[in-house]
Amino acid sequence: MVTVADNQPAKLAAMEGQFRTQAGAPLSLGGTYRDDELHYAPEIPYGLSLLVHHDPNGVVLGLEEFPEEDRPAGNVVHLSYNVMVGIGFALLALAAWLGWAWWRRRRIPDTRWFLRATGLSGWPRWSRWRPAGSPPMSGASRGSYTACCGPRMPSARPRACTSVSGPSPPST
Repeated sequence: MVTVADNQPAKLAAMEGQFRTQAGAPLSLGGTYRDDELHYAPEIPYGLSLLVHHDPNGVVLGLEEFPEEDRPAGNVVHLSYNVMVGIGFALLALAAWLGWAWWRRRRIPDTRWFLRATGLSGWPRWSRWRPAGSPPMSGASRGSYTACCGPRMPSARPRACTSVSGPSPPST
């Protein structure tokens, strides 16, 4: 298995804000990297050694092991990595919430904020405002359209539309 710890240990040290080489390295959550030290970061004891080596006493190299000219910019890499991990956990929470909501109601939420946040805001509009003479759009092709082309904006709607259901289209 190819890992960052094996191929780019300096990058791993910068991502985790690890300046000193240590056995049983803690996993830091957040924080800022200043003066060769990580500040304001809660730590999980032995966490980084467990993730990297699957051993609580595994040795994790720190930035001190590398020449200064070969070190990545510690704070930039560390903060970027934390943002990436945060976005991943936010998407995981959104997926869990969506699964729970679907299990509870057997349909996805159709509130305005949810549809806009997930990029699904175009498909209800597309189902109501179709170009005149176009065949009905099935659920599968509607999902494919939204996945490939993104949400339809009112200004992108063709001029010759007919109302399938609901009020007439707003004039632009």
